[in-house]
Amino acid sequence: VLVYSDFRQGWDLDDLARLDAEVQDLDLRVALVDLRGGRGAEENQGLLVAELETDIVTAGQPVALRVSFRNWTREARRRTFAVWVDGQKRHEQPIDIPAGGAAPGEAEASLPLTFEQEGYHSGQVTMEHDDLEADDTRWFAVQVVAPIRVLLVDGDPQLDAARSETFFLARMLSPQVSGNVAPTVVPVWDLGKTPLQGYDVVVLANVGTVAPEKFSELRDFVQQGGGLVYFPGDRVFPEDFLKSFTGAGTAPAEGEGRVAAVPEGIFPGYPIEATGDPADRSHARRLDPSRADWSHPMARRFRGTELAAARFYRVFRFKELDATAVPLRYDDGAPAVLERAFGSGRVIAFTSGCDADWNDMMLVGSTAPLALQAIYYSSGRGRNDALNLTV
Repeated sequence: VLVYSDFRQGWDLDDLARLDAEVQDLDLRVALVDLRGGRGAEENQGLLVAELETDIVTAGQPVALRVSFRNWTREARRRTFAVWVDGQKRHEQPIDIPAGGAAPGEAEASLPLTFEQEGYHSGQVTMEHDDLEADDTRWFAVQVVAPIRVLLVDGDPQLDAARSETFFLARMLSPQVSGNVAPTVVPVWDLGKTPLQGYDVVVLANVGTVAPEKFSELRDFVQQGGGLVYFPGDRVFPEDFLKSFTGAGTAPAEGEGRVAAVPEGIFPGYPIEATGDPADRSHARRLDPSRADWSHPMARRFRGTELAAARFYRVFRFKELDATAVPLRYDDGAPAVLERAFGSGRVIAFTSGCDADWNDMMLVGSTAPLALQAIYYSSGRGRNDALNLTV
């Protein structure tokens, strides 16, 4: 048995010696491999994480690189680190790391990086070497892509643009704000004559029905790799939704458990009924972080944020399908976001709207990016999390 360690914390070498004696009768031996190279290291500050803070990186747009550090020495230390991209040094600065004690001291830095060309790029963050060189370097990889082309279909357009269904979404996705999305807004009555070819993601906001030929086009769009993000609203009725988007025509039977999707359907669930009263905001639901699936790409970047800050006054109760993932739930356990793969594409359904009538999600800083994350994930592009693995 080989044990590799720097033997800095939590080790009792006497216990390991006794273990070695106990396993001798099993024809085993315990060998300790000191990663310090036998130098009795007293200095160890290391890099813990080096990751980009967005899933979509586009050429010419700055993105934040987050770097975290740990100090196992019992005195504060100032170390210098450098950032390299494609073999070229892009940044260098000092970092002050607090002293370690019962737990290591921790520090974090965030700095902007800009990639000028699309394609794959490799980077690394390095520190001056100390007595343990193994944790003085961290690597990262990134795919730089073209801006995501998004079609926003507004199911409730208004003369006063601020009251339209897609008002908040359109502003959040504007190139001046997001920097990596190219949105186009059309009213629902123009959807029939708007080709989906050329878009990466379609967002349906408070769209209750679509013509059969448009649903067929939408189904092919997703099956061939497109993304679909859906937000309900007051123009959505379960019976019409089922006829337009699932081919089922009737709601599944009530009861516990999930149901199978009909062959024609593409959605991750069936709406049953809308519950809650926007006029009575004293009984609002909230997102429950304890029920989140933090392993899901839709939720992962929101771990540690104030997800429960947003209030949801009215939501659709959805029946989940067998193949449905539920990255986020409300405090009563009901799904808040559902996701399903269909062919080469993905469909993400929120159970509340994207304007301010049914919730304040788009008005709260910690939850407004959920819609943007849904677009990123459903696009299937720039999946930099798949390029970076911890080993």
